[in-house]
Amino acid sequence: NGIYSVSPRSSMGKSYDVPDYSNKDGAQVKLWGYNAGMNQKYQLVDQGGETYTIQVAHSGKYLQDHHKQLQS
Repeated sequence: NGIYSVSPRSSMGKSYDVPDYSNKDGAQVKLWGYNAGMNQKYQLVDQGGETYTIQVAHSGKYLQDHHKQLQS
């Protein structure tokens, strides 16, 4: 259970980012230039049975897939 930044291979130098450090439910996660902010850091939380959730480090909210768009 560490804290990580997540970047797609096709966009090195960018990271998934929660804009403006939003704490709102349903905030859309966007690809943004990597800046090492806590709004670009995620914790993998082991739920057991090879299942993990992804928690946004700055807000404690969990990522979810909503119509193929990541939201916190």
